[in-house]
Amino acid sequence: MPISVGKRKILLVLFIVFLLFIGYYLFFLVFPILFVGPPAQVYDIHNMDSIPHNLSVEIFDSDNNSVHLITYTIQPDEEAEFERQINWYLPVSDEYITWSHGTYTFQFTVDNNISKNITTPVRTWQTISVWLYHKGPHDKEATPIDIMIGTV
Repeated sequence: MPISVGKRKILLVLFIVFLLFIGYYLFFLVFPILFVGPPAQVYDIHNMDSIPHNLSVEIFDSDNNSVHLITYTIQPDEEAEFERQINWYLPVSDEYITWSHGTYTFQFTVDNNISKNITTPVRTWQTISVWLYHKGPHDKEATPIDIMIGTV
């Protein structure tokens, strides 16, 4: 039994909506990763000092709720990083907390003594870089915590 003209139109409209939905998903989520590469880590830490240091990192969301707390023991000339998870979700749905959306406060504390905060929106290809006891070209003394935001 052949399909009626009305049913064909409905099936064609449903097929077009499905293609638009898949195209939207691919365009905003998959293609950027294919062309630019995977998202950058949320933060990376570099110990530029000659001795090891403990660094606590606590991240607060926009409601001041702690969403991440970790302590690193970083040896001289060692690095640590917090990798960003790729969350495959629909862009029209904000049901999931992701590192690529929202503004967060990062609190970095060195040796339970010196701390520095930075509040920033976390973008997909941006990294917060933290240098412990970094001495810049124009600095006379090393800065205990030096923070910069870089884009990949």
